[in-house]
Amino acid sequence: MIPTTYHVHLDIYRGANLRPEYVQETTVEADTPLGALRKAEDFTNVTLPDDQYAAASSIVPVEDRSAQAGETLVALPEAA
Repeated sequence: MIPTTYHVHLDIYRGANLRPEYVQETTVEADTPLGALRKAEDFTNVTLPDDQYAAASSIVPVEDRSAQAGETLVALPEAA
């Protein structure tokens, strides 16, 4: 399967709050939409403090291939 680029919208929560503290968008490349959600959450969660976590809330496939995977509003670690 050919990987597709997706924009993933993430809500960042602190502790047991019901509303996100802030939101973040990231661009990832994956084989499936669910794989893109998981990848974006995993990459973001390892960069957050222990009392915060990311939850993906929406995903949009990128129609314009000029948007490269890895573009993001905040820096994410490289995949292992």
